[in-house]
Formats: sequence, structure tokens, C-alpha cells
Amino acid sequence: WPVIVTAVLAFLIILGGTILFIIPGIIFMIWYGFFHYIVILDDKRGMAALGASKVLVVGRWWAIVWRTIIPALIFTIINFAISAGLSSAITVIPMPIFLLAAISSLLIFLANSITYPLYTAAGLILYKNAKDNPAGHEFPTVTPPQT
Repeated sequence: WPVIVTAVLAFLIILGGTILFIIPGIIFMIWYGFFHYIVILDDKRGMAALGASKVLVVGRWWAIVWRTIIPALIFTIINFAISAGLSSAITVIPMPIFLLAAISSLLIFLANSITYPLYTAAGLILYKNAKDNPAGHEFPTVTPPQT
């Protein structure tokens, strides 16, 4: 239930931002993209989970955007290739249209079953990385020895 309640809160905030304008909706979507990991792994709920998600993103918004978009794009292409390849392979077999549609749906489900864990793993890795490396963390500078 905490995940569902927080998802509804995130949806309403993102929807409100999108209604205001497209750009705020995208910003909110990236800010609150980690809420489900925070609810499940950090046992925070509601606005606390959304606030913690935003804290992980602030200061490195573009880095999070690219690390979200690129894997999603790659996995979407893989999903499409698997789905299209399998679906086109069965169209050469003569069969009733309802059976063709059922098998095609099953193959698309199979492709989604293969790629969805990749989406989830990429998001989890990004979350763990953001959590383990806070924004604004400065590495100590090493000064070279004087000669």
C-alpha cells in the first residue's frame, strides 16, 4: 500500500506539473523517479519518499536524465527487435487470425518479460549510485609535491 499511495502522490504532482507546462512535468518526473526504490528499500512513505527522491537528483539533474534515457532507449529497441522478430516469424505460418493474435500477444509478453527486469535493474543501479554518491560530494584534491 505505501508504494501505491506514494505512486498516486507522484502521479498527481507530475500530472499537475504537466498541466502547467510540459517542462515542469519532465522535471518532476526525474525528481520523483526514485520514489518506489525509497519506499521499498528505505521504508519512507508519501511526501518523505518523494522528498528523498528529489534530494538524490538535485545538483545532477542532467546526469540522472541521461542515465535514465539511454538505458530505456536501448532496452526499448531490444524489446521492439525481439517482439517484431518473433511476431513476424509466426506470420509465415498459416493459422486463423485469432490464433495468430493470441500467439503474437504471448510473444510480446515474452519480450516484455525479458526486458522489464533490465529496466528495473538499470533504475536500481542508478538509485544505488545516486544514494552512495551524494550530490555536491567533493573529492579531496591532491597537490603535487614541491620539487
